[in-house]
Amino acid sequence: MRPNGRPTLTKPYFDIGLIVPLREELEALTSTFPVSSEKVDNGRYFAEIVLPDPDIKAVAVLQDDMGKSAATRAADCLLEQYDLGIIIIIGIAGGISGDVGLGDVVFSGVIADVLDNAKITDKSKRGMSIELSSQFYSTDRLLEFAIEYISIAKSVRSSFEEWQLAQLYKAETAIPGEFIGRSNKNEKVNLPRIHGGAIVCGAVSKSEIYKSTLKQIDRKLLAVETESGGVFRSAEDAHVPAITIRGICDFSDNNKNKLEEQTNSNGRKVAADNAVSFFKLQFSNPQFLLYLRQRRQTALALSDMHNAAEDDSTLVTRLLNSARKEIHERLTELSPDYRSKPIGYRLPLPRIKPAASNATASPLLHEQQPIDILESIVRNQLTVVNVPKSYPDNALPWIIAGELLLIEIDGKQAIPLHIDGGSIRPPNGTFARVANIDLSKLYLREDARPVIVITDFEALSPTRVAFLREQIDAFPEARVVMINRDSGDVAQNTEMVSTGGALCYDVCAISFIQISEFFRRTFQLAEQEATVIALRLSEMFRKFSLNAHPSYFSNVASEVIGSLLRANRRAELLQIAVSAFLSFIVANDKTPVVLSRTTRETFLRKLAFEKKVNLRNFTRTQLIAFVEEFAGEKDFEIDPIKFISSFQDRGIIHFENKHVQISLPFIESYLLSSELVNRPDDAKRYFDLSNTNFDFVSFDIYSEIGPSDAIVDSILTKLKGMVENLAAKQTSEHILLTNTLRPALLEKTTRLKALDKRIQDAYEDVNSGRSNSLEKQRLLDLATRVEGSARDAQNEIRREHSSEETTAYSRAHDEFRLWGISTTLLGSASERLNKEPKRSLAKYIVAAMSLLLDQHLRAFPAVEFQRFKTQFQSEKVIREIFDVPDADTVDEGLKDFVSVVVDAYEFSLLGSPIRSMFGQLGNVAAHTVLRTSISSIETGGKFEELIAKVWAAEIEAVEVKNELIKAIDSLPIAPFLRVTLSTYFMTRVYWTQWEKQKRFALLDAAEATIKPLNRSFDKGQLRRMILREDDSADRIRKE
Repeated sequence: MRPNGRPTLTKPYFDIGLIVPLREELEALTSTFPVSSEKVDNGRYFAEIVLPDPDIKAVAVLQDDMGKSAATRAADCLLEQYDLGIIIIIGIAGGISGDVGLGDVVFSGVIADVLDNAKITDKSKRGMSIELSSQFYSTDRLLEFAIEYISIAKSVRSSFEEWQLAQLYKAETAIPGEFIGRSNKNEKVNLPRIHGGAIVCGAVSKSEIYKSTLKQIDRKLLAVETESGGVFRSAEDAHVPAITIRGICDFSDNNKNKLEEQTNSNGRKVAADNAVSFFKLQFSNPQFLLYLRQRRQTALALSDMHNAAEDDSTLVTRLLNSARKEIHERLTELSPDYRSKPIGYRLPLPRIKPAASNATASPLLHEQQPIDILESIVRNQLTVVNVPKSYPDNALPWIIAGELLLIEIDGKQAIPLHIDGGSIRPPNGTFARVANIDLSKLYLREDARPVIVITDFEALSPTRVAFLREQIDAFPEARVVMINRDSGDVAQNTEMVSTGGALCYDVCAISFIQISEFFRRTFQLAEQEATVIALRLSEMFRKFSLNAHPSYFSNVASEVIGSLLRANRRAELLQIAVSAFLSFIVANDKTPVVLSRTTRETFLRKLAFEKKVNLRNFTRTQLIAFVEEFAGEKDFEIDPIKFISSFQDRGIIHFENKHVQISLPFIESYLLSSELVNRPDDAKRYFDLSNTNFDFVSFDIYSEIGPSDAIVDSILTKLKGMVENLAAKQTSEHILLTNTLRPALLEKTTRLKALDKRIQDAYEDVNSGRSNSLEKQRLLDLATRVEGSARDAQNEIRREHSSEETTAYSRAHDEFRLWGISTTLLGSASERLNKEPKRSLAKYIVAAMSLLLDQHLRAFPAVEFQRFKTQFQSEKVIREIFDVPDADTVDEGLKDFVSVVVDAYEFSLLGSPIRSMFGQLGNVAAHTVLRTSISSIETGGKFEELIAKVWAAEIEAVEVKNELIKAIDSLPIAPFLRVTLSTYFMTRVYWTQWEKQKRFALLDAAEATIKPLNRSFDKGQLRRMILREDDSADRIRKE
């Protein structure tokens, strides 16, 4: 949670920080305002300028180059050296709107940054298609109003009009004649007007196609420039308001060069002078000066409060109170079940289980039962919780934060600090800066333990993951928990495991007891009745790969529960849930015009479409206009404010950072998918297969409702092409069918068992405080340090890659993503697709999985494990870790222990992609309707045959058990493959299968897999465990 206030002001404070992109713009600034001091720092020119009001201080920096990157560097440099009240980007821009003339001044209400997200493709032999993805930033509305006030209020409007006349006279002197203007018509300079609104940060282009595409972002788009996106991003991270002020120098068309020639480039000088003089005019504007002084007073006052609080013995108490208040506000916004509840009300907290992608020797992940999230946070420095795509609640991070308020870690009060993962990026997105707190002082306190709760971190970026690791290592006793939506991208968890050293967990269903208690409390049911309903619901949700959660039912009348129980598909289930939410709104609508559920759903579908596909952000004012537009199309006479409030009151939408958000992700994904089914062209544009942020969640639902033939054909064509390309490169037998992969652990199975026991005993002794805890803690620390060194080695290899190798690494990510998209399509659209595309998809999915694993495992840096094994077995490192005195001899047993820990990590990391891909098939595409399609697969080798039979066993393990075992028996000895495969089967027995006979069949397959290695497990004990669990479930059903 963020305490209210800024960090301590330890740097010089300036009311205004000016960022100037070009020399000619700096000349306009310094010719208007005298320079009191100047300096050059790291190749950048800084100048303190004298303002008309001596009480206001301003510093300007000239960019070291043109464009967004240079602007970002300038902003970061400015923020690093000074505390600022506001940031102003001042200069020139190209006009977009037909209302904007040469010399007019525009200022930002919104910045639409498209500079780094344009996609240009050939449309025909003489044309092109441009697609833009926008990131929106907003200027503080009070600042925008303060700037505009000079032209509104009668008391100061005369100053504004005088400015207009003075600038007109100067412009007429500079440009006395006509020039080519808008729409190819000749114009003369006119009174400069001001315009507040949307400005785009994009490429400077004379292309009419590009200009037309820009206008699609916002019909009232004013101008285009190349800097503000970077500046606003840095300013937003630093919590400093920013605004852009620009003079219009041309019209961003193919007459740009002709215009500059006709005006002798004086149009640029007029534009720069008008922008700077309009800024100077603001010092006659009482609202602007008031805004600056309030910013200063607030910053200084909060700084004083912050300074006093740091030394105050009540700091922890006040942080907890502040956190309780913020948690209450956020849960009220995000969780329908929490609304109208008192502060401190506790919502059900799901349990978690280890994810298949983990690569660790940690004994914690040997536990076979789900654990409490808080338990993992207490145990582990970094916990990553993957939230299923179907999880219906955005409030989980805040529920966790609320529970953290109630616990201690190592005898210290847990202090939750919530951070948006998108803000964590080098070099300035540190924990302390993003959380807006002096984290070092909090960390050093004896009565508090910071717990940093991160949401939606970009785990696919190796640079950001490495930066995150640096931040975590800076506070080794703090706890970090990351809550990430499971996108379905196989590469995401792999990146966090291999680079970030995370222990990854998957969210389990809310427990049966918690669901039962929810229904008893919410619907006033008798305990036995609530238990029966909870059991039926849990079984239904488990059947459809969804977690039962109270948010599905918080607004559902009791008579609707029967309908939910009868739903037999995920999309149908979501439709019923959405309908129930909207029906509740209709039932409580007291307005004169009561709109139906379907009409309200139509509106929400349009809103979801505009937000997700057209990337529009709606402020409250803009949303009101959108409602009015919708009502006009339908010829309704409704109150738009009440219409919006009806959704907001029931928790369907909320406003975050002044923009509307659809609160429950399952509702947004369902609405968007339903709309895209009726818009095939837009669906193909949105589900761009090359997009690194592909929306797996919505694509899953879209595929189930009914994917277009164009998308199916596109995916099938790309998948087939990828298979053919990979197959052409494969010149030898599949690596998993050979003994090429020979992790050292395979030859040390007895030592592995000894390692397991030694680490487990050490963990239990440390946890219980038994003797020799210090020595055993060092063993645990060693395991952690070895894994960290492995990650560092991999990162170093990646940094040393040539550009060609880096491209190959990026291509591999694209190939894994395409495979994930294909499996999602086949699994979710299994009842929609016709025979031929289903069979083709199944065939190429198997072939692609085989080829991708072969390619990925051949690139595994096995040599590095031997290098850092040698490094860790050196006497110097052993003495450092175990605190062995120089006079003592290093025990050879310690060296053996280090060796086995490294080997265990190598083995687990090698098997991670195999387990993940098999798991994807079983979790996403194992529906009974695919039985015939999968059984028809014509495979191209033993490993493809194995994949096909494992996949078929996920659907009906009993029926295909003999075929699966036959495929296993045909494999060569290949110890690594067999051990990894048997581990996978055992994982499925423990976690994903609940039918007794299926679990027995997979146990038989696991036994057959490792039998040629002369290994075994206690199969009888496991069968007895399954029978006991099945008997227990029967008793509950009978009761």
